[in-house]
Amino acid sequence: MKAWKCSTYGDIDGWLAVIVWAETPGKAKSFVVGDERLGEPEFTWIHCVRAKWADSLADMDEGKLEVEELRHGWSWQLPDGQLVDHDTVPLIEKYGGTVSDFYKTYLKQTSPIKYDENGFYEEE
Repeated sequence: MKAWKCSTYGDIDGWLAVIVWAETPGKAKSFVVGDERLGEPEFTWIHCVRAKWADSLADMDEGKLEVEELRHGWSWQLPDGQLVDHDTVPLIEKYGGTVSDFYKTYLKQTSPIKYDENGFYEEE
């Protein structure tokens, strides 16, 4: 099965994207019509491009897939507004292996993970 990065653009959130596995871009688009993760788009609003790096990841846990997305240039904001991107991957892997586990660790009062204008870092 081929992996496709399906995306839409929203005025508020900017570009939103998901990985979908399908034989053709048209089938990939049909899987995400109305998907909340993409702002509930109509078929013609969706843009799909091949994501060959994800072809073999269809059965991967969603949390692990998020880390692979970061490795391949994706980024997004956490609920508190901090940016997570490929530079954050080593810390994510050290603190739980998923973005969710990393964020939970970051929120703890005693966490060694800090954030500033340069991104996340580990306090020594």
